[in-house]
Amino acid sequence: AECADRCALFFRGEIVSAAPPDEFFSENSFYTTAASRITRGYFRNAVTAGKAAELCILNGRKAGKI
Repeated sequence: AECADRCALFFRGEIVSAAPPDEFFSENSFYTTAASRITRGYFRNAVTAGKAAELCILNGRKAGKI
């Protein structure tokens, strides 16, 4: 997710899904990242640990919690 411009899922020799990493991993329930699973329901497109941490910090500041 940090190094790719696009990601794709192959099934039976055909591409069945292709998108930029943020979209691909955040919209996929099974083939996704740990960060996306942890932040699902809280943040969109948090597919890396760094992005999840950044969003937690930013949203905590907005809510007056940090």
